[in-house]
Amino acid sequence: MDKSTLLRTLEHGQVSLLGQFTRSSNFTFLVECTADGESLQAVYKPARGQQPLWDFAPDTLPKRETAAWLLCRTLGWDFVPPTVHRTDGLPAG
Repeated sequence: MDKSTLLRTLEHGQVSLLGQFTRSSNFTFLVECTADGESLQAVYKPARGQQPLWDFAPDTLPKRETAAWLLCRTLGWDFVPPTVHRTDGLPAG
């Protein structure tokens, strides 16, 4: 799947829960995203399942993870998977 299709699917696709990662500090789920006949599996971390950290402002995890991906992409690195900050159409907010 090309990057633009992948990002479109992550940003706008229908999200279905497949499972939960139980050994993480935040709520973390395995999901399937489907849009325009394309499907992919992704990791979903709902905002309301975040644990606060003493060294970061509250509720900033999604933006920090998205920023890490954007920075790596800008620098030509490829070790952070495509990451989007999405607020609509998600099963757990």
